[in-house]
Amino acid sequence: MRFSHLLDLEGWEPKTRSRMAKEKRAAQFMPFSALTGYSEALDDSLHIAEDEILLSESECIEIDRKLQKLSLSLDKSPLITIIAFNGSCYESFTGRVKKIKNNSIHLLDDENIIPINKIISLDGEMFLKEY
Repeated sequence: MRFSHLLDLEGWEPKTRSRMAKEKRAAQFMPFSALTGYSEALDDSLHIAEDEILLSESECIEIDRKLQKLSLSLDKSPLITIIAFNGSCYESFTGRVKKIKNNSIHLLDDENIIPINKIISLDGEMFLKEY
């Protein structure tokens, strides 16, 4: 065997600095995104757009009744779940209500602002019993 004398040698170690951790070394060879935001835009394009649902008059009255009850209970920061149209599909938001302002509901937990005219469902414990 031509290089058998190399088998008994110790591994090479840098003399001026410590060896880089394997995690940091691996990060050097990770793929990078040449087009910033491209993967997010691609993910968004994979969602099938939904049509916005038009609520019946009775459904609008029910949501209005819940909004009135909600506006009277803001001091308790009630926990609610909202289903609303975001322009292409319906999203569910759950959180504590911070305020109702400019025809929108502001959630405290994640700073979501939901336009009231896009809401198709309002649920929460406060609507089930006397809150």
